[in-house]
Amino acid sequence: MRTGLPRTRGGRGGPATKAKSAVPPEHAATINPLLTPRKAEVDRARRILGAFAAARAGGEARIELDGSPIEKPLAERAERRLRRAKELGAIEEGG
Repeated sequence: MRTGLPRTRGGRGGPATKAKSAVPPEHAATINPLLTPRKAEVDRARRILGAFAAARAGGEARIELDGSPIEKPLAERAERRLRRAKELGAIEEGG
C-alpha cells in the first residue's frame, strides 16, 4: 500500500476522489491526509467563492480570477472542497 500513496496525493484526481478503501482502521490516519485539501487549495476555494458571490450580487454570471474564468461549475467545486476540508477537520466549521 505504501508505494501508491505518494502517487495518489500527487495525482488524486482533484474533487473526483472522495474516498479510499481501508480494511484496518489505522489506515485512515494515512489515507485522510491524502484526501484533505491543502491550505493553498482551501485559500483558493475561499477566494473563488468570495469573488463569485460578489460577481453574482452585481448581476454577473462569471468572473475572471488570476487570469482564469470562473463560472458556476468551478464555484460549486470550490464549495465541495471547503465542505470536504471541514468534514476532515482541516478547517473550523465556521471557517
